[in-house]
Amino acid sequence: MSRRLIDQQNLSCGITGCIGTTTPLDLDSPRDLQADYDQVTRLLPAGFVIGGACVTLASTIGQACSDALHNLPQALWQPETGSNLLLVLCKGAHTAFYQADRAGRVKGCQVDVTAALQTDLVPLHLKLTAKLQVYREALDPSVRAAFSAVTEELCGDDVEFIAGPSDAGHLLRASAPAEQTCSILQRTSAGVHRTTSFVQVTCLVRRPPRTNQNGRALAPVIQWQPLAEATTLQTATLELDVLAYAPSHMPLADAAQLLKGGIRRQLQAMQASTLQLGAVQPHCAGQFQLPGWPHCLTVVFPISSQGSEGSEDLTKQRLRLHARGKAHCIWGTYDYHHYMQDHFDDKGWGCAYRSLQTIWSWMRHQHYTRRKVPSHQEIQQALVDLGDKPRSFVGSKQWIGAIELGMILEARLGLTYRVLTVSSGADIESKAGELAQHFDQQGTPVMIGGGVLAYTLLGVHFDPATGECAFLILDPHYTGAESLADIQQGQWVAWKSLGGTAAAGGSLFRTDSFYNLLCPQRPKLV
Repeated sequence: MSRRLIDQQNLSCGITGCIGTTTPLDLDSPRDLQADYDQVTRLLPAGFVIGGACVTLASTIGQACSDALHNLPQALWQPETGSNLLLVLCKGAHTAFYQADRAGRVKGCQVDVTAALQTDLVPLHLKLTAKLQVYREALDPSVRAAFSAVTEELCGDDVEFIAGPSDAGHLLRASAPAEQTCSILQRTSAGVHRTTSFVQVTCLVRRPPRTNQNGRALAPVIQWQPLAEATTLQTATLELDVLAYAPSHMPLADAAQLLKGGIRRQLQAMQASTLQLGAVQPHCAGQFQLPGWPHCLTVVFPISSQGSEGSEDLTKQRLRLHARGKAHCIWGTYDYHHYMQDHFDDKGWGCAYRSLQTIWSWMRHQHYTRRKVPSHQEIQQALVDLGDKPRSFVGSKQWIGAIELGMILEARLGLTYRVLTVSSGADIESKAGELAQHFDQQGTPVMIGGGVLAYTLLGVHFDPATGECAFLILDPHYTGAESLADIQQGQWVAWKSLGGTAAAGGSLFRTDSFYNLLCPQRPKLV
């Protein structure tokens, strides 16, 4: 959770948006949480820190807070967050806010969502370009050394900044008087409050002349360093786009350090990207403000150096970042049921059964029922009891579809349901508007039956202006271990386009088959 500092007296804070989640708490793998912390931090503008976490409440409040404090990265306890962390406890659609200290003491607190971004903070915007030079003797140490040199050049003592127009700006430097605060950056020379969104900042690097002990100028020096073997010099352009939020009471000297912190954060992200790519490539940073967010997020990405092809790659990436339309998703939590789970071999025939189990688990998590999730045999027996199947059906490996799932939900849980039908997988896109309405009004998972494979639909991204859509598919055909990383990397729960490929292989939706989409309706009375 990105936020400003917790007010220690009235226990309030300004929340600026949820920017990421961690994997479920795992006592055996705390490093996953640290990696998540590092990744999320790189998204934030300078001046923001991660000051807490969201915790799914599966036990008592005290136990949940204790588990969270035990497993959260130590990096969360930093001077910017003070001596307290904010914990947001979530259970179903309900949330509660608690403040916790290092000793594990927890107390409830009120969260004050303020207009701090518009009133108390001054947004400083800096764009600059740097040149990366890498001698590729060994990629990892050479890249780290090259980025270290760029960081020293842009964040050293000789670097200063001018905030505002060059003819009427203010110098941000370590020697600035303490009484000069960032509040003056919000006013023009005539004392009028600025109406522009960002204060533009220019970076200045002082180049003092080299002199000897007597103050005489020295001649230029050429440095030569022999290499162990023949190598090549690789260069790349780094385009930085730094956004920093400075409190209006912050001294100008501290604002300079805040900007340097933002520069370091972006260079660290570019270094991590370069090491991951295994190649020296130009990188670019951009600020993107998502719909409904009060502040921007920083995105760092590589740019192809192959002419027009690079421009095309960048255009595709920007289109994804600026995607139109809106995501409509389920409410609350669910359990992911899939093939081979609980040591039961249903590979090749049990996908619809698993979809029913996932929907049932959603009803349990939202407290619409206390009945346990039924097994395959219990599902089959229910259909026999309803007169839909013969007795020989129990214990078989026969498929079921959306209609059978609807009958069971109605008979066992008292739910009503709607069924949307299309004659071809190519026509599912025509139901995107109705699916979006379903998720907005009902919020329940949708079972997709028909064709060869059954899925559970968790959401739809729909642009009514263009008709373009994507589907958040939970694929029950996964047969691996309960590993979140494997599930995500294998695209078993992921956004898919209409012409996309299923995680198990083959077309996501077949054009030569009909499909039924079962839309359970939430109970009106509980």
